Amino acid sequence: MTDTRTRTSIRSTLYLGALVSALAGPALAFAAPPAPAAPADPAEPAEPAEPAEPPTSGAANANEANTIGEADATAEANITAEAIDEARVEIHLITIGPGDHIYTAGGHAALMVAWIDDDQADPNRTLIYNFGDTDFEDPELPSKLLRGGAQFRLSVLGTLQDLVDDYGIRQGRDVWRQKINLSDAQAAQVADSLAHTALPENRDYPHHYHHSTCTTKIRDVLDEATGGALREALVGAPASPSTSRGMERILFRRHHLVALASSLFFGRVHDRPVDKWFATVATQSLSDSLQEIQVPAPDGEGTIPLAEPPTPLIQYIEPDVVKIPSITTPLVTILAMLLLGFGGRRALKRLPGKTAGAGLWIGSYGLISGLLGLLILAVMLYSNLDELRHNENALTFPVTDLLLVYLGVLWSRRPLRSGERKLLNAYALARMALLLLVILLQIIGVFFQEPRIFIAMSGLFSVGLLALARRG
Repeated sequence: MTDTRTRTSIRSTLYLGALVSALAGPALAFAAPPAPAAPADPAEPAEPAEPAEPPTSGAANANEANTIGEADATAEANITAEAIDEARVEIHLITIGPGDHIYTAGGHAALMVAWIDDDQADPNRTLIYNFGDTDFEDPELPSKLLRGGAQFRLSVLGTLQDLVDDYGIRQGRDVWRQKINLSDAQAAQVADSLAHTALPENRDYPHHYHHSTCTTKIRDVLDEATGGALREALVGAPASPSTSRGMERILFRRHHLVALASSLFFGRVHDRPVDKWFATVATQSLSDSLQEIQVPAPDGEGTIPLAEPPTPLIQYIEPDVVKIPSITTPLVTILAMLLLGFGGRRALKRLPGKTAGAGLWIGSYGLISGLLGLLILAVMLYSNLDELRHNENALTFPVTDLLLVYLGVLWSRRPLRSGERKLLNAYALARMALLLLVILLQIIGVFFQEPRIFIAMSGLFSVGLLALARRG
C-alpha cells in the first residue's frame, strides 16, 4: 500500500521483487482496510447497500481490496446465482486509476454485476468481483512472484459504494464505470460464471504478470460470453506501445529505480512485438479496446460498441501535463559513460608511471558490472518465467568482470607483474570479442533486447580496458 499498512516483509523486499509484482500491473493494486461509511458519490443516485463484512484472514491489512470472509463469499455467490434466475442483470467494467505506490502504478479493474429494476441498474443491488486478490501478508509472496507460481484468487468486494469508498475516497484514486453491452443471456452467463468461480473451491488461479492479471481475467470472461469476439478483434492487431518494455516505460515513469531495474532484469521476451490482445494487461488498453469492438445491437439491426464510454464516479483534477515514458535508464547510463570516459582518460595519461588511477578504474567498473551480471544470472537460474530467464544482459554485464576487482586492487598498489599483465590483456581481448559477438547478433536480428545503450557502455569500457592493458 501507499502507507505504513504495507507489512515490513513486503517493504523490505528487493526492488526486483517489487518490480515483478508491479508488472502484474493492476492485479497488484493494493487497497486500504475498511473505511467508515462515506456519503454516496454524486454519480450514484441512491443510498448504498450495507457494506460486506471485512475479511477474517491476515490479508485484511494489505490485500487487493476489502474481500468478504470465505463463508460470506460462498453465501454471496450462491445468492447471486439464485438471483440471476429471477431478475435481469447488467455487467459493468470498473476501472481504477493508478496510485502513488509501485504496487498500484498499473491501476486496477473489476467487474460489477448490477441487478435491473425498471429497466435501470439498481445502485442498491450491485456486487463487485475482483480478480487479483491474494494473501499479501505471505512473507514468501515476493519470491513466489519472482519464481512464478504465486496463487491469486477471485474475491467478492461488496457493493459499488464499498469500492468507491475504499479506492476513490480513502486512496484518492479515480474510479470509472463502463456498461458492457451484452444481451440478457450473455450478462446472466457472466454473472453466473463469476458467482461460480468465486466459490472457495474454484476461486484460486496461478498468477502471471502478463497473462493472468485482473484485466486479462476480465478479458477472458467477456471473450467467452461473446463467443470469442474479443479474441477475433484483438489478436494480431498492432498495439501501441508495440512491446511490453514500451508499456513499462510508461508504467514506471514515476518510479525511477524500478524503471532502471526493469531494463536490467527483464529479458528479451519484453521486446517482442505485442498485439492488442496482449495489451489488455493495461487497464486503459482494456477500457479502450472494449469500446472499439463491435457486437450485434439488441434490436438485431447493425452493431454497437461492446462497452460504452467510461463514466467517472470519482475523478481528481490534476495539472494537464505531458506524460512521457521513463528516461531514467538512458540518463543513468549516459552519466555512467561520461564518468567512464573521463576517468579512463585520466588513468591512461598517468600510465605507466602512476597505476593507482588505472587500478581504481578497472576495479570499480568490474565490481559494478560483475555484481550486476551475478544478480542477472541468479534471477535467470532461480525464476521459471521466460521473461526473466532469457536475458541478453548477462553477456553485456559478464559475471567474469569480478576478476577485474582483484587485478584492479593489485594495480592500484603497484605495477602489474608479467603474468598479471598477460592475464589482463587476455581478458581485455576476450571481453572485446564477446562484445563484438553481441553486436553482430544484434545486427543480424538473433539478439534484439533493449536498451542497447547498455551495449554502448560496455563497449566503451572494453575499449578503455584494452587501451590501459596495453599501455600498462
